[in-house]
Amino acid sequence: LGVFGFLNIPYKFIDSGNVKSSGFGDVSFGIGPRFKIPLINNELNSLVYVGGNLPIGNNDSKPPLGIGRWDLRTGFFGTFLTDGKKYEVDFAFDYTKTEGNNVSDEVSGGIVLGGKLNSFLRLVGGFFMNDKLNGVNCGDWSVFGRLNFRHTPKNSLGKKLHLELWLDKLLDSSGTTSPDDGYSATFVTRLNL
Repeated sequence: LGVFGFLNIPYKFIDSGNVKSSGFGDVSFGIGPRFKIPLINNELNSLVYVGGNLPIGNNDSKPPLGIGRWDLRTGFFGTFLTDGKKYEVDFAFDYTKTEGNNVSDEVSGGIVLGGKLNSFLRLVGGFFMNDKLNGVNCGDWSVFGRLNFRHTPKNSLGKKLHLELWLDKLLDSSGTTSPDDGYSATFVTRLNL
């Protein structure tokens, strides 16, 4: 049992067919308890958190880089690591309580599988989804495929600093606020406290 905190600072490149944008996205943060459960020669790490989004991304760009509001988030992450930490399965579930009465809350989650490429680089791939609840966009949803390259530098920060590249491709969506098509690349600097 321990304490886990994170700070995600994304830089995004978004291509939605006819429109493109790039720049810093909204910063997300969270804190909560961390559990490590040994399973024979493997281990399961789970993290439950509360946190939020800081609206620093440009929500006037087309497509938008941010959402232009403060949101509260809660959720959990989990990582199942095989013996020697060579392979992993990561899963996540988030609930976002949005600011404003008519703005839809969001549920998102996903799963990725992969493993170690070398001592400091990992590659995982899978999917994630987003579904809007209540509000004016209730029922809008989207599903994305994701590749995630994660680099943990070998320096004094050790396992605390992660540099990640997320490559996302829209697979399917429905609703007026859901994208029709597109790719995005997001660089994330994550500091685990």
